[in-house]
Amino acid sequence: MAIGRVTARPSGVSEKFLNNNIINRLKTTILLGGLTGLVIAVGYYFGGQNGALVALALSAIMNLVSYWFSDKIVLALYKAKEILREANPKFHLMVERSGKELCAVVCFRSWF
Repeated sequence: MAIGRVTARPSGVSEKFLNNNIINRLKTTILLGGLTGLVIAVGYYFGGQNGALVALALSAIMNLVSYWFSDKIVLALYKAKEILREANPKFHLMVERSGKELCAVVCFRSWF
């Protein structure tokens, strides 16, 4: 066990969950890179070198949009609606409490 490393975590949160952030970012990078390569290959097939450049520009736009707006796109697809505090106060309390516990552990761990 490393000195200064926090071992306490909220109940129900595993160490695996806390360490998956890097793996998830790597998977996202590989996915977006693969998509970029596929779009460029199709552009090169249909338009040669100029087609590949146009495909690269389109791929860059697609990657930026999917990276920055993916959460909003998914919420819109599922027609998600906000749950107001007045409609379900117990749910809001539960989410706030679990968010504070998780943030306390993750934020504190980032210092070590």
